[in-house]
Amino acid sequence: MKDMMEEYGSVIVAAFLAVLGGIWWVVRNILTNKSQIDLLKQQSETMADLLKEVRDDQKQMVRDIQNLAPR
Repeated sequence: MKDMMEEYGSVIVAAFLAVLGGIWWVVRNILTNKSQIDLLKQQSETMADLLKEVRDDQKQMVRDIQNLAPR
């Protein structure tokens, strides 16, 4: 009877640890994916801001060239 309890105890502990490891893996992946998504959003916003700045600079250069060109 004691041997059977020890076997079941080992199985229960192994199952518990497997479930705990699975939960840890899921939580870690969810948090990692969320942080990656946040980082990609930030990079996208930065690129959009830089692109807008470049376009504004191009427009200003075109205006400057038009003002310098003889009419």
